[in-house]
Amino acid sequence: MPAEPLTDSHDSSSRDTVRADPSSQSLKRAYRDLDTVLDSLREAVFTLDTDGTIRLVNAAATRLFGIPREEWIGMPVGRIPMEPEMVKQLRALYEEALRRDGLAEGELRMRRRSGEAFSAETSVVLLRDEDNVETGRVLVVRDIGHRKRNEEQILRRTRQLTILHEVGSLVNRQLDLDTVLSSALERLSRLFKCDVTAFYMNERDTSGVDLRFRDGTGFTPDQLALARHNDLMGPEWRAARTRQVIYYEDLQGNGSVDATLMHGAEIRSVACVPIETRGQLFGVLVLGRRNRSPFSGEDIDLFLPLGQLMATAVENAQLVDGLRRLNEQLLALHELSARLASNVTEAHAEQETLSALAHTLAGRVALLFVPDAAGRVLRLRSSVGLSPSLQDDLTVVLEVPLSPGEKQNPVARAFLAKRLIESADVAPVLRSCGWSRLLDHVPIEGMMAAPVTHRDQILGVVCVGFPTHRTLGKDERRLVLVALRGAGAFIANARLFSDLEEHRRSLAHLSSRILTAQEEERRHLSRELHDGIGQSLSALKLGLEMVARAENGLDKGARQDLQRTLGIVSDIIAELRRISHDLRPSILDDLGLVPTLRWFARRFEEQTGVSVTITVRGEERPLSSQQDVNLYRIVQEGLNNAVKHGKARKVRVDLEHGPEAFRMVITDDGCGFDPSVVHSGTAASGLGLASIKERVNLMGGRFCTKTGEGAGTSLI
Repeated sequence: MPAEPLTDSHDSSSRDTVRADPSSQSLKRAYRDLDTVLDSLREAVFTLDTDGTIRLVNAAATRLFGIPREEWIGMPVGRIPMEPEMVKQLRALYEEALRRDGLAEGELRMRRRSGEAFSAETSVVLLRDEDNVETGRVLVVRDIGHRKRNEEQILRRTRQLTILHEVGSLVNRQLDLDTVLSSALERLSRLFKCDVTAFYMNERDTSGVDLRFRDGTGFTPDQLALARHNDLMGPEWRAARTRQVIYYEDLQGNGSVDATLMHGAEIRSVACVPIETRGQLFGVLVLGRRNRSPFSGEDIDLFLPLGQLMATAVENAQLVDGLRRLNEQLLALHELSARLASNVTEAHAEQETLSALAHTLAGRVALLFVPDAAGRVLRLRSSVGLSPSLQDDLTVVLEVPLSPGEKQNPVARAFLAKRLIESADVAPVLRSCGWSRLLDHVPIEGMMAAPVTHRDQILGVVCVGFPTHRTLGKDERRLVLVALRGAGAFIANARLFSDLEEHRRSLAHLSSRILTAQEEERRHLSRELHDGIGQSLSALKLGLEMVARAENGLDKGARQDLQRTLGIVSDIIAELRRISHDLRPSILDDLGLVPTLRWFARRFEEQTGVSVTITVRGEERPLSSQQDVNLYRIVQEGLNNAVKHGKARKVRVDLEHGPEAFRMVITDDGCGFDPSVVHSGTAASGLGLASIKERVNLMGGRFCTKTGEGAGTSLI
């Protein structure tokens, strides 16, 4: 219907006044113009009396509320369609206008005649005369529903961007997987206003689904413990299988849903989001609310890109974890190599290998089995995680036959197949193989067994038992194989070293027996020369002397021959005495080492003209007879070398008795020698040094030389 002019609402006296006025035509045009302006406004305008009665409305009021203009006139302002609580707010706006120079603004919830609610920006203006007395009121109502919808849309988009940003911020940070998951779940719980969140990790590397609970928020400890041991067949599993978002607005009322962790947590609304990128499923994200407040369509639309973004964060975290594990494994290999190199015994190499693998793989027990001499049975050799007494008790129980039909025991399988064998559920197999006693003491669920090899020879089998049903990852398998190859080399070298040490001990024992036999033979010869031939020669000399003194008519020539014969016999006796002393000076047995060395030094000076000085420091301690002999022979050989090869004129022998050791140094002023030539074995003097070194080694000592051409020599 056509809009009524503003003047239609004036009383008749006003219209009569307008007609009587000479300028009535101008006023009429002014009122029509005012009507046109008011009707052109998009805001609804109400003119009220001081008592709140509507006296005038514009066309926008009809459009906005759906109420004809004639119904508005005379209507109390309180009957304007609005939410019930908005009447008090409208009255509050009027009171505020009274306090604030006649103007107040606010936001009210209005209703159209159809019942549709909308938000309206409302202004109250008080009309006053020249005496500041209120003469009326103007109410302006502006529909801001479109603006509110835009603002809400902006808020929703901002919230979505915030969610994507907060999850996306985890992508570029080098965080471990546990930190990524806990941070993501905490943020998503806050942003989606969830009561619980959970993440189920897909344990399969490439294809298939094997969901295991990894982390969650909002659950009780009992619920978390239950989640870590339950197999899933609920909406989480369906989301993983279909790679689609599975959403239930009322989980509790849906009888077709299998029992899940969400039932135990009394969750009503639940969304299960596959965490997938580039065709690889990393897991399933679960968001739950205990009330029936549904997730919005915009939330559901956001789930898939959110899942892809979270999958990238999980993938990056797995790469970070893999790099960290690789570094740890490299460090473990380095430390294992260093520990193995620090001690070349076979037992040490075995224990260090087992300890390193048990620690790196988080194993409960690590065992080493070695084949017997016939190669028919593997026997327990070393262990980590077993007490010595338990290992002794289990040595017979854990014997592993190596018959071709022995296919169940993973240790036998690893030896026979020459490869790594794994089992995630090994307990039933081990019990069937007679290993129940081990399982009674050390409960294990999973096991790895791998051969220890060196140059295609299997030295044994290492097995590691795990407290959970687990198998090794690709990096862990590579670590085990590399570690066992290195350990095999160390164990083989340790065995060679052990054999070499045993050979050296045998040689040392044989050398000691030879030297002892030589000394005994020398003592025997010395005694025989002195007591046998020496005594006979002395008797012969005595007889010749008696003949020489007798007056038996020998001519002069015969007497001269007799004297020459006596001189020859005396020389033979002196030479025999010298040989006897060289073989074994009796003074060594009678007076000990130091007097014997002093006697030998004087005799050596007389024979060679070389000055020999003997010095003794420290409190003398008695040495064994064998040590006295060896030290005497060393000095004897050293002095002979100094004169014969070094052309020395002075030699000094220093003896030092320490609290725990005896030290002897032989120093000369000779021409010295080239150590590289002497130690190569081509020099004659090298034989003497080798003899000295052998005697020092037999006594458990250390021997070294300090020399150089033209610099003299020190034997220490």
